[in-house]
Amino acid sequence: MSAPLLPPLPLPQRVSSRQIDSRLNGLSFHILEAGYTADRERPLIGNIRTSSSSDMLLHGFPELAFSWRKVMPLLASQGYYIVAPDQRGYGSIGTPENGLPPAASNTSIHTDLASLGQMTNPPNGLHEFLRGYFHLKSASWSKNTPHPLASWTASELTQLPYYYVMPLNATMPEAIAADMAQENPSAIQDSQSWLPDSDLEVYEALNWYRVFTNSDPTAACKRDIDIFAGKRMECPMAYISGSQDWGTYQVPGAVEAMMTKEVYADFRGLKFVDGAGHWVQQEKPEQVASGILELIRSLE
Repeated sequence: MSAPLLPPLPLPQRVSSRQIDSRLNGLSFHILEAGYTADRERPLIGNIRTSSSSDMLLHGFPELAFSWRKVMPLLASQGYYIVAPDQRGYGSIGTPENGLPPAASNTSIHTDLASLGQMTNPPNGLHEFLRGYFHLKSASWSKNTPHPLASWTASELTQLPYYYVMPLNATMPEAIAADMAQENPSAIQDSQSWLPDSDLEVYEALNWYRVFTNSDPTAACKRDIDIFAGKRMECPMAYISGSQDWGTYQVPGAVEAMMTKEVYADFRGLKFVDGAGHWVQQEKPEQVASGILELIRSLE
């Protein structure tokens, strides 16, 4: 099924956008690409192919291929063809030809729509909520002081900021609004330097979140993930994160587990980037590109 029509993305020079029709699953995939030249084969035309000079950048929740826009030209300038797709449920990807999952059309649709209205109309407006969410999870918020948690217990989890664990009687937008009301305007301007309003307007990930939180254990997205449950990562791996990112420590013991052969067969190191939080590839793209290139070159 065709992807939704959206305004052109505010992309940097040397990064382009296009759709790829995938007849196998009835989807239209949106990708960003950089580093393509006439004499370099594109690895994503027709059947997916790989090349020693091509690299794929995958985003997580709640981001998009667009989150890699600053890193892509840096990698491409080193001779690589770079592709970043919108993953399923995000951005400009289409919906399956057989329609949305049953949860999207069941008898509770009116309740779902009402909840959607509440989500897209938070107390200070959607734009201010997103600005606050991205700001508070970045190094621009001085109160981000992540550290390892001793255990997965309530007393330990209370150390996480409210954008992870909300106060009992507050919604996520309310928790964000309360923290932002106390923030220094100059700090907010700092986050606007790496995520201006024109870029912030690009973001959404509603469909992925709705499908992923589906309570049906037989849902397709759950089955896809379950295939890999408990499996060791066999390919070479490295971990790059902002020093001010609480996400590194939200699961106690995860960082330590990365360095064991039980989790990663070939783990090649941790890289923490000072002056960056959760959005490290947007806050400090040069350092992220350097870390990626270090991993790539260790394989050559």
